[in-house]
Amino acid sequence: MPETVQRLGSSSHARQYARQFLVDFVDATLLDLANQISTRLTLVPAVHVATYDTGDFLRMYGQDGLSFHVYDMRDISSTNEAL
Repeated sequence: MPETVQRLGSSSHARQYARQFLVDFVDATLLDLANQISTRLTLVPAVHVATYDTGDFLRMYGQDGLSFHVYDMRDISSTNEAL
């Protein structure tokens, strides 16, 4: 059982990402959750977002301050070269 509970998924971050990267709110929310989990838990490799629609995520991938990977369900590939 964790000693502390952390609230994830601040919609204000998702709104910011949606405006900044010109992506839809659902993708921005998934990005925000993946980024928060990866950074708060210092996960290596970072959390993967698996999707058939990689366009929005690849546009955001590699931006300063964002920690996540993209897993493309169509061709079974990842931004994490180790996979």
